Formats: sequence, C-alpha cells, structure tokens
Amino acid sequence: MITQAEMVNESKKVMEDEIKAFSKKNTVKVIGSVNEGYTLDIILGLPADLIVMGMKGRGKSNSVFGSTTSMLSVIQLLLYLLFL
Repeated sequence: MITQAEMVNESKKVMEDEIKAFSKKNTVKVIGSVNEGYTLDIILGLPADLIVMGMKGRGKSNSVFGSTTSMLSVIQLLLYLLFL
C-alpha cells in the first residue's frame, strides 16, 4: 500500500517536471505547491494572481487527489471572502 508521504512526494515530482517543461516554452513565472490542509486557507495564503488545481495526475495518487478540485467552486471562494 502507498503511504500519504509517498503520494505527496510523487505529486511534487510530477508537478516539478511539468513546471520545468512549461518554463522552457513560456516566460510566465510558475510556482508549484503540493499542500495538505483546509483548501481555502491554503489558497488565500498563496501569493498568486492565478491558481490552477489539477484533478488527475500521472503519479501514484491518481485515485486519491482531485475531489477537492471537483468540489471547490468560484462561488464557494467568493462566499468565503465575503464573510471573512
């Protein structure tokens, strides 16, 4: 069985590889982050103009990650910001 730490490490490696490939073709600054915790707290703590969340990866964690991305909507984020 795969551990949580192994899933996180695999996700980070896949993300870093994707960032390297993207950076070779584009001049946009890209910062990657794999986090655990309450989604909105993490998002609001990021210094970003745009946040991209993946639903399906190529790592060992394909069947585990993605539900947060599916459930998180712009409306939820706006409601959270309105009631801070």
